[in-house]
Amino acid sequence: MRCLQPTFSAVLCALAYFASAAITPGNAGTLTEEQRTRADRIESLSIPSAGEFFAALTKTERPNWAAVPRAAVPMGTTDRAQIALCLGVLIADAYIAVENQNTQEMKNIVRDLIEMARKLNAGDNVAGRRGSLTDFAENNEWNSLQEEIEATRNEIKISLVDQKDDDLVFLVSMGIWLRAMQATSTLVEINYTQTSAALLEQSLVAKKFLQRLDSLPERMKGSEMTGKIWASIRQMEEEMVPGEGGVLSFAQVEKIRKISSEAVDRITGTKAPETAMPTTAEPTTEKKE
Repeated sequence: MRCLQPTFSAVLCALAYFASAAITPGNAGTLTEEQRTRADRIESLSIPSAGEFFAALTKTERPNWAAVPRAAVPMGTTDRAQIALCLGVLIADAYIAVENQNTQEMKNIVRDLIEMARKLNAGDNVAGRRGSLTDFAENNEWNSLQEEIEATRNEIKISLVDQKDDDLVFLVSMGIWLRAMQATSTLVEINYTQTSAALLEQSLVAKKFLQRLDSLPERMKGSEMTGKIWASIRQMEEEMVPGEGGVLSFAQVEKIRKISSEAVDRITGTKAPETAMPTTAEPTTEKKE
């Protein structure tokens, strides 16, 4: 993937080369030194951070985050793999709530996040952050809230690793990525430009997910949900490769949105409200630098 406009090329390059999503300088004060070290070490797969990814999109345009409805979450499920994937979806939704500066939505997400984490015995540390998460939302301290979300994400991962549930850590990360792909492709489809579409050039990330899915224990890899998600990511990988002119076409973006939406629907076991795609002007075809 080529770096694009100078104003955000550093972010895009970091995404393209799998910038670590473990601990970022901005949230260094929210975890102890020991926790930071452990979180860096337990990262089984380096993928774009949802916060950085959405920030890169915001640099290309002014996204209408309200056009991305929150994904439904099956609170009654007892399947641990599905719960881990849903935790990832919830974490991505927390970042979307920050971008949309939606205080009530953020509070609802925190409540569900704690409940889902408890199903994996990873909720105690998350519950300890509930007060700061809701306080930041109520006081419109969105930068601090984003840092706290990242720290909360790491708390979940540390708890799962302590339980030797590394495969669930991976599934949480995959849930985050799939929801981020769905949200971003939705917004790019609404207001297509070649610059914003370049953010979806994530075929190398998709390939890494497919490789990791293949290494899951048979009991996970052989499930119907995992098999269908593998197939969805494989389809997305094909659409994420730039075509003629070295850019993703509007048709490719549309397919990525449809495939990622189907994958998120499978994870949640429900169908989120369909986003109405407004009629827009012809897609911008500015030349990539």
